[in-house]
Amino acid sequence: MTFVTVLVPLPVFYNPDTIGNRRPMEEEKLTATAEEMARKFGGAVLWRFSEGSGPRGYWWNREILDIDVLAMLEVDVPDTRESRSWFEAYAETVLMDGSNRRPSI
Repeated sequence: MTFVTVLVPLPVFYNPDTIGNRRPMEEEKLTATAEEMARKFGGAVLWRFSEGSGPRGYWWNREILDIDVLAMLEVDVPDTRESRSWFEAYAETVLMDGSNRRPSI
């Protein structure tokens, strides 16, 4: 069976509040996401970086460039249609939901 490595960027801060403050993401949410991937695919690596040395996400918001500090989740998964479908559904229902159960991307 062929495997692919999937890299899932996870924010380490919430989006800014109305005055621009960003509070840190709870560590439990990041580890819960890693544990869920490990249960599903047999293992995962959660890459955490020291302040200022990790990957950054760049995006435009109301004509202002915002920068996200990210952690990275690495998972080796079977290269199948089922795996791709699972990740698509996971992103839509868990990573990008509004409940703040998990990091929102």
